Amino acid sequence: AARLQEVAKVIKQHDRSHPVACVFGELHDLQAVDARMPDVDLWGVNAYRGISFGGLFSSFAGLVHKPMFLGEYGADAFNANIGREDQEAQAKATAALTQE
Repeated sequence: AARLQEVAKVIKQHDRSHPVACVFGELHDLQAVDARMPDVDLWGVNAYRGISFGGLFSSFAGLVHKPMFLGEYGADAFNANIGREDQEAQAKATAALTQE
């Protein structure tokens, strides 16, 4: 987090007219990381939770008071229930997430 904060600070020194974004994998430890990175204006989240985002958005809002965007989202092509790739299930989950 320290290095990314340094980078965000340098970006702001050169461009104060655009927000600085950083993508964080998921919500684990985001609150602590955000506290150490005051020059990040908004967070991207990579969410691979299956067929629903669940409480992602409300959980994020309870942790951080900055805007959020989805950097990546989807579902794994590997289906553990059948022990192989399942592109049909992956497509179904991705469609459901896109509509959510």
